[in-house]
Parts: sequence; structure tokens; C-alpha cells
Amino acid sequence: MCIRALLIGILSSLSAWIFPAAADPQLRFVVQDSQPKYFLNTDENAGLCGDIYIALREQLGAQGISVIIDNEYTPIKRILALVEYGKADAFCGAGRNAQRESRFIYSTDAIYSVSNVVAAHSSELVTPASLDDLASMQSPVGAFYGTSSARFLKAHSGITVDDKFTSLDEALKTLAGQRRIRYFYYHDLGLYYLVKTSGLPLRVLGTKFRTTPQWMIYSKKMPDELRQSLDAEVSHMVKSGMIDRIWARYKPAAD
Repeated sequence: MCIRALLIGILSSLSAWIFPAAADPQLRFVVQDSQPKYFLNTDENAGLCGDIYIALREQLGAQGISVIIDNEYTPIKRILALVEYGKADAFCGAGRNAQRESRFIYSTDAIYSVSNVVAAHSSELVTPASLDDLASMQSPVGAFYGTSSARFLKAHSGITVDDKFTSLDEALKTLAGQRRIRYFYYHDLGLYYLVKTSGLPLRVLGTKFRTTPQWMIYSKKMPDELRQSLDAEVSHMVKSGMIDRIWARYKPAAD
């Protein structure tokens, strides 16, 4: 019996060496340099999407699915390429359009919405109530290069758009100095935060020019069962009110 047990032990060890146990499935979530959507180097108040990632990591971990959250910022165009080609698995906070739908799979539920607003110098007396108002003023409106906000604004006839800004800091300093642009057009989640933390003589005006839902996007190269597990957790967070509670920490507000 001792010899038999020894042989079984040897065979078990050989089997484990030749056929190692499969590693836990692993997902990679990418992070954009966009505040308060993401903050680095924190597991508390990591940003709107950062907090969503942390909650998903905990929930998926209970299912044996590990989640790696990048601890460095990646430009949005590279993020989209990484997700498209399967080098990353998911990204939180993406707008939806036909071109992107051909590249990615969208979460079943939208996770939050943002509205386009404008910032102006604190001495500005005129609050445009519509895109037509912006057009009628014939004053250049700043926008961030390559964004859907800039494309939307440029599609409206009569608005002079200066979308050469590749740095939000540069855009706000230009606006504060009342050079080139009278207003700067961006989403409220970012613009309220940026104006509040800039220390510049700026304010965000109250008009919401459009409101658009934001989604999680998934790589088409992610295994179906993993994507389904991830999407189920995202939907649960939406329906349970968990994302609303996270949103309340970062909700755009003037004060």
C-alpha cells in the first residue's frame, strides 16, 4: 500500500507539472487623464470611473476573475486602440456613435450622463441660452481638440470654433486672459472641476446645450463568458443604485 500511495503521489506531481492548473482569468481596465473621472494612486475617491473600477474589481474577484486597474494615464486615442485590439479589456466613460459601435461592444446599460456647458471669464455678462445664441454672438468658442464636443460644436452652422487646444490648462488660461476665445465648451463633469481647482477668474454658465449618456466599452476580443460576467456586474451596479451613489461624490456643481 505504501508503494502504491507513493506511485500515486509521484504521478499526481508529474501531472501537475505537465498540466498546470489554469490561471484565474484576468481583465485589464485602462485609465484616462481626465479628472474627476479618474485619479491615480488612490483606492479611495479614485474618481467617478476609478471608483466604479474598484467596485467591479471586488465583485468580480468574488467570482475568481482578477482585475488589473492601470496606475498610469493613457491618452484616449491609445485607450481606444488598446481596447479594440484586445490589449485592454474595458474602459469606463465612453460616448456612443456608429463608428465606435463597429469597434467595441457597449455595456447593456449606460452608466452616467454628461452635459455640454461653457465656461467664461468671471466678468462675462452674457449667458448664451442655445447654440444659436453662440452663433449669433460671432465670438470664437474654444473646444478641446479631437473630442466629440468639438465635433458637435463645429457641426452647428455659424459658430466659430477654436479647437486647437490640446491642453485643458492652456484652454482655461487663454479664457481667463480673455485672449482668442470668449467661451470654452466642454462637458460639465470635467469643466466644473477644472474651473473650481484652477484658481482662475472663471465660472461655468448654467446652460446645458446637450446631454449624452456615457457607457462602459468592452473589447470584442474578450471571451464571451468574461464579458457577460463583467456586463452583468455593471448592470447590477446601475440597477441597484450603486453607481448613483458613486456619482453623488463627483456630481458637477458650481459650489
